[in-house]
This record gives sequence, C-alpha cells and structure tokens, in this order.
Amino acid sequence: MTSLNQHLPVLHQPTVDLNEMKLPLLLVLSSIGALYCFEGEHARKLHSISADLLYEVINLNNSSDELETSTIQTIFFVLLFAAWSGDRALFLKHLGLPAILANVFPLRSLLIPCLRRKSKTMSKNPVTSWHDWIEEEQFRRFV
Repeated sequence: MTSLNQHLPVLHQPTVDLNEMKLPLLLVLSSIGALYCFEGEHARKLHSISADLLYEVINLNNSSDELETSTIQTIFFVLLFAAWSGDRALFLKHLGLPAILANVFPLRSLLIPCLRRKSKTMSKNPVTSWHDWIEEEQFRRFV
C-alpha cells in the first residue's frame, strides 16, 4: 500500500485498519499489490474475487443513490487494476463502473460542485467519533 499511496494518496494510511476494511476493498488493494510485485496470476485471482463482490454490493444497493466511501474507492481501484493490468478485455469489462459513479454523484451542476457541497456539509456537522473523522478524511482524500 505504501507504494500505491505515494502516487495516489487517497487512503489515509495512519487510520487504515485492515481488520475493519470492507472485503472488496481489501482484496482489490491486495490485487494491486500482487500486480506491483509481478505476481500476475495471484493478482488476477484477487481482482476477480474483489470485482465479483463489488458487483454484488452494487446490485444490493441498486435502489439507493448512495454508496459507501469504501465502495466508491473499490470501484476506483478495480478500474485502476484493469487499466494497469494490460488486459484490454478486463478493462472493457469494467467500463460500466464510471456510469455507476455518475448515478451516485448528481451531474446537474457537474461533479466538483456536488463534492464541494458534500464536503461543506461534512465540515458543518461536528465529528462525533473517531470513525466519523476517518470516514470524512477518506472521502476528502478520495474526491
């Protein structure tokens, strides 16, 4: 995670707790780590499992316009893996994922103003727990 986070600091390393991390996110991060270590076969297996779990989560959330931050992060890392793997078919398989993000974040005012509003709302509400602060920090780093 150290190498990836150096280039894409979307995870707040001091607060990342692998024991509390959602399984699809943990697996996709592991798949990227395996890819980074040239363990292509293991990387693809981990990626396949994480992507399957991600699609299950998305299907369960189909009626909601909201996704957890960890699900949004998982979508990003699944796409990142597909792009970095060099497997064109895998990349094409996941091209529908950005459309899911577009449904989560209303595009009427474009993405950035929406994210700013959410960030301001988060800032106005007092953080009541350490877990709330971590969630806010992860959201800010990611978007």
